[in-house]
Amino acid sequence: MTTTFVTVVRPPREDLTVLASVVAILACAARTTFCWLYQKRLKPAHVKRAVCARFGILARHWSGCRAVAQQNARSWREGGRDRLAMLRQRLRRLEERWPKDRLDPRRRRRNAVARRKAETAIARLPKELRGRPRWCFGGCRLLRRGCLAAWRRRRDSMALFCGERGKRGGNEVAQWSDGRLQLRLPQGAGRQHLVLGGVTFKPAQQALVEAAVEARTPVTWTVKLLARGKVELCVTFDEPEPTVSSDPVCGAVAADLNATHVAVADISADGRVLGAVRLPLRRHSDAVWRTAKALVGRARSAGRVLVLENLDLRETKSWLRSCGKRFADVLSCFRSR
Repeated sequence: MTTTFVTVVRPPREDLTVLASVVAILACAARTTFCWLYQKRLKPAHVKRAVCARFGILARHWSGCRAVAQQNARSWREGGRDRLAMLRQRLRRLEERWPKDRLDPRRRRRNAVARRKAETAIARLPKELRGRPRWCFGGCRLLRRGCLAAWRRRRDSMALFCGERGKRGGNEVAQWSDGRLQLRLPQGAGRQHLVLGGVTFKPAQQALVEAAVEARTPVTWTVKLLARGKVELCVTFDEPEPTVSSDPVCGAVAADLNATHVAVADISADGRVLGAVRLPLRRHSDAVWRTAKALVGRARSAGRVLVLENLDLRETKSWLRSCGKRFADVLSCFRSR
């Protein structure tokens, strides 16, 4: 099970200047890697040697650049598949409306144009997805508005330091110990190492990070520059899978996902409903996390197994427009398969 924890630090100004230059170098190396791997389709070994020599970075630095390029290419393809599913759903709705639109000439012409556009996009997208990926680093919104300075700052604001199994601290270029994160810098940074202090987490999270570092499992660090001199640090590692119990001898806690709440029912071993409750899904960033925590706590305190729906959210997200904004916001908080 992959786990990610986030913390924010405020380093001194001189360290922040060095860190900003390092992040800019690695971000430019990630863009070059994406272009050479997915646009020019060069061999990874050749790209690795060329990028490391051009930007003066280590092989482990390039591993993070390649991971960023792979994530963006995968996001582009998955986004194209989601758009294709939404277009097909839209075309089906337009076809269902066609008998009713015959009574209104204006609506019939408008829906006929929409059908032709949807059919054209559906015919074009599969061929486009088989081609070479495209990605706008920094996002298209600021670029379309003409905010070039803000777009460049956002484009050069994130770097990834990939972990490696068996290395000290789980990472060769970013090692964490006693609340201090030591980064190994590229050659053009002016120094060899940079130490960020105050990198701490909550007590339960701190214990998990320390266990992962001591076990030398791959520990990946993501550095993101924020406004007002702040730096966001994300640590990602593989947490051991908890033991799964599927013995219904003590009953079960069943959950059903709805737009505004999660319906929870306590089921006995012989199938009788012992009680039911509704857990609200409010419109907050941590609403899903709080609801899931309450659901797991209810099952653990009762000593029962937890039974959930086997939802394929990738297919469900294709009809978000037809199910309302509130339910769409809730579904967007869940990970797809």
